Amino acid sequence: MKFLSIAIPLFFLITQSYAIEIPRLSSPVIDQAKLLKSRQKSKLETLLYSIKKNNGPQIQILTVKSLKGESIENFAIEVVDKWQLGNKQRDDGVLLLVSTGDRKMRIEVGDGLEGSLTDYKSGKIIRGMTKYFKSEQYDQGILFGATEIMRVIGVDASSIKVKRYKRSRSKKSSPLETLFTIIFIIFALFSRTRRSAFLFGAGAGGFSSRGSSFGGGGSSWGGGGGGFSGGGSSGSW
Repeated sequence: MKFLSIAIPLFFLITQSYAIEIPRLSSPVIDQAKLLKSRQKSKLETLLYSIKKNNGPQIQILTVKSLKGESIENFAIEVVDKWQLGNKQRDDGVLLLVSTGDRKMRIEVGDGLEGSLTDYKSGKIIRGMTKYFKSEQYDQGILFGATEIMRVIGVDASSIKVKRYKRSRSKKSSPLETLFTIIFIIFALFSRTRRSAFLFGAGAGGFSSRGSSFGGGGSSWGGGGGGFSGGGSSGSW
């Protein structure tokens, strides 16, 4: 019994030390994995600040080096629960999450944006990012994902330049890679169908705008109490 009284607290101490820590919400772009160049990060931050300041959606980018064994879906929910991205009335927050060590990414969509940034559109953006990531063009992949999110929800992102992806002709997919791709697509469709049935009551309101000039607002960067119900999409490369 004495051994258990020592071992159990020690076990919890060890497991907690391996848990990934959620960083403080201090900026629109928290790039712990160092995937963006300084100028890219600064320009993207300025644009995302401007969108939120003018009563637009709150788009957040987070890159981490590892999930330490946690699923990206669970960690994304933990992050948005803590940060509460988006306006409390509009639930218009979006999280773009990338973990380089796990080679995974996810777009987590606030309840109020699920009508415009649907699971299908989120998945399409993720697949577009994957092309860049497989070629180790991580910065361009993130810029592509961020600008596509903005475009889908009606925000002007023309000030951010993304290099056009060009497929390498020298690398061809093997039959085994093709088989795994087909299996992955079938699994993703099955998972999406089950999740859609479970979340049928999620909010379907959408954000509508002709561009990035909204109307006044605060300049601080912090969560506004927005809600999330698991809408979005995940992918790997």
